[in-house]
Amino acid sequence: MLSCAVFQMWYNLVRFDSPLDFGISYSVTINDFTRNDFYLIFVIISVFAYLFTAPIFSPTYPFVSAELNKLGANGYYFNDIGTSAGIFFLAAPVIGYLFGGKALKKIPDKKDKRKYAFMVGVPCVLMPLVIICSVWESGYAIRYFADFAWEILIGALIILFFLYIKSENEGKKLLLSRFMAASAVAAVIINAIYIFNFTFDTSHYPEMSFMLERMISFWK
Repeated sequence: MLSCAVFQMWYNLVRFDSPLDFGISYSVTINDFTRNDFYLIFVIISVFAYLFTAPIFSPTYPFVSAELNKLGANGYYFNDIGTSAGIFFLAAPVIGYLFGGKALKKIPDKKDKRKYAFMVGVPCVLMPLVIICSVWESGYAIRYFADFAWEILIGALIILFFLYIKSENEGKKLLLSRFMAASAVAAVIINAIYIFNFTFDTSHYPEMSFMLERMISFWK
């Protein structure tokens, strides 16, 4: 990772005349990011939206939806078409972090506890949180999940799989296996509808929206 960072900084120096300029001055957008004032409320909106916003299930199209909550803030905060949900609901195994303390208790050596807490905590919790906080200028977009979602999910899966291996309770292992299976099915359904609705939104692709609606709404 360090070698990649050094290469990236060298590239920035060659292209933008500064190792710390990642191209923000050359962003092809109507928003001038170099002149934006910082507002903490937008950071809080990002954290809440990307992590904790719960989807709403409905018998009408698009069946799964979630509205961005701006927490009463004034000003413009970007939101993708028809989508806004947190990773705790898009990928249920992320709740594995709730059992992080229990996992650490199963590591007898204090030095190993600190080592593994650092190895999971920094790349899978701290850095994704920094990324989420840093996108307050850009708002909520599905594509931003590619920057931090997989790291968060990997850390949670490490904790769950570690507890599974260490557990001698067959009942708990069976429960976790069923939870993972149900989570996989739910993730496919929820994320597929989210992505479909974003790619073929009703206003631009009414025929595609109607096709999906007829496919799922068997009761009509």
